[in-house]
Amino acid sequence: MVDKWYEDLTPEEKAKTLLLGNDVYAFFHSDPETCIDTQGCTSPVTLRQGFEIVNDELIPLWFKVFADVTSGDPTKWSDLTKELGSVAANSAALFFWTPSREIPAALTHEVMTLTIRAYKDSGYTQLYGEDTIAWEFYFFDHAWPDAVIIDEDDFEGTLDGWGVVGYERFEYKTGYAYKGAYSLNIAGYRTSYGAWKSGILDASGQWVPYKGQYMQKGFAIGAFSHAFAVVHMTRSGQNANNCVRVHYDDKDYIIRTGIPVGSFQPWRCCAKLWTDATETLRISVITGADGSYGWDDVRLDDIIIVAFPGCPPPGEQFINGDFETGDLTGWIVEGTHSDGTPTWEVRTDAECQPDGAGLRAWLAAKDTDPPGPIGCPRITGALRQEFASPIPVECFTDSSIFKVQTKWGTDLCNPVPPEVWQLEVLYTDGTSTVVDLSGDPQGVWVSHELKPVLVAGKKVKGVKFTATVDACGGPGCGVTEVMVDNCTCTT
Repeated sequence: MVDKWYEDLTPEEKAKTLLLGNDVYAFFHSDPETCIDTQGCTSPVTLRQGFEIVNDELIPLWFKVFADVTSGDPTKWSDLTKELGSVAANSAALFFWTPSREIPAALTHEVMTLTIRAYKDSGYTQLYGEDTIAWEFYFFDHAWPDAVIIDEDDFEGTLDGWGVVGYERFEYKTGYAYKGAYSLNIAGYRTSYGAWKSGILDASGQWVPYKGQYMQKGFAIGAFSHAFAVVHMTRSGQNANNCVRVHYDDKDYIIRTGIPVGSFQPWRCCAKLWTDATETLRISVITGADGSYGWDDVRLDDIIIVAFPGCPPPGEQFINGDFETGDLTGWIVEGTHSDGTPTWEVRTDAECQPDGAGLRAWLAAKDTDPPGPIGCPRITGALRQEFASPIPVECFTDSSIFKVQTKWGTDLCNPVPPEVWQLEVLYTDGTSTVVDLSGDPQGVWVSHELKPVLVAGKKVKGVKFTATVDACGGPGCGVTEVMVDNCTCTT
């Protein structure tokens, strides 16, 4: 039960508290920046977020949670909406929101707007009040090929460089191991007087670890895009609502576990760390049944510091983006004509609407290609380039440039526009952002800015141009042609 009025909450507590009315509010039990290490998990993965709803009104209220994905792929999520039930007047209740998401294939950052609404009726039709909070999710797998393990400590006969402040017992010990034979054993004081508390009450009346007691270790993390701490708690001690508190100079994460009292049940906790700096990581736990002077062991094991590649060095990421080598060096051509030649080539000018603008990549059907649905020779081909290193979307700043120029033309007297003419921005997770080029004006070079279409949290692998065109003949030029030039990408 919350033991504070809303007005008495600290600014940090208010940031995690939704005010649904003058005397109704919801307090989240974990940080709204949530990190999930999916290594070993089965897709979809179900998340568990607890929050306490306090109803100090004179009437019972019913509550419902909604979530809208504002940055990311909402089709990968399920169970975002949930009817929670009622809270009696002058009462509080703990609820759990359990959405599921398909496990992504690459580091993914998604943002959603979480809304809790209070209703006056069980049919959820008479709105009493609502409030929203931005919730961020980071999905990763510390075993992915591009993951860089900066440190991994499994306490196999050593403390692995970790120091301690405040705990009476801090030792490696056999048993309750997530990995190997040993785990880290932490316990507070047995005495009832003169000892520091290992836990304190938060604004919802729940015990959370006291920041004055902690284990610590310094880490130098380079210029990566993201870094995370992965901590495995394997035994909770006597506290029914134990949690791991990960804190450093800029952040303070509280990650609650679902381990039954005194049981061996490994629970993975993750927190986002700093990059391009050296800081001291601190981890705090509750060691007693009441969060204060009780004595019981908590076990941690296999603490991993993992990072993912940062932004590439400044400079052009395309190879031969202007085709001035006179060939398709750096590019991959998909498809061939009926005579076995590649579908794309380098030309000095357009055939239908010449512009004298120099070398460009060019595609058109040949007379010998098989006929398409309209009876004319038809060809489909793709031209793609994959960058030397994937580029996290977050690396694109206001000063970055990511654009291409394209053009298409056909006989003005017998116009046959491309059946397909598109560009894809390719991501490392196998998805892409498609830009339709078929609506561009004929015979004109069009510059396409690609930064505005990028999806946050993804990594750009490269680009791909795809076209399906016909050669129907005519008094001017006998083909429908598509062209690419001046591709540039600088971060």
